[in-house]
Amino acid sequence: MIQRSLSYELTGRSRVAKFLIRDRDTKFTSAFAERFVGTVRRECTDRLLIFGRTHLERVLAEYAAHYNDHRPHRSLDQQAPRTLGVAPASIDKPDPTQVRRNAVLGGLIHEYRLVA
Repeated sequence: MIQRSLSYELTGRSRVAKFLIRDRDTKFTSAFAERFVGTVRRECTDRLLIFGRTHLERVLAEYAAHYNDHRPHRSLDQQAPRTLGVAPASIDKPDPTQVRRNAVLGGLIHEYRLVA
């Protein structure tokens, strides 16, 4: 509405206005990227003290590996993206000695896996 009325008002003044910038994209252009950035911020960087660029890159690489390899996603029926299509091991009651915990990001996140 504002753009059309502005162009209508400038119709007779073409010498005054040389350029008319039209911003038609939405405010939130990439919902998937913004969701991932928000998730990384909430689950990772808000809970760690980052000491520099190399430390940040290392933390983000480790979190991305956790996000793609282990973290369950609701839209994928609680499976990780890289394990999608792989049938999970069917164990009724696993023995507690068969479950191993792996600390990620210095213990900020814990991953649990069954030992064969």
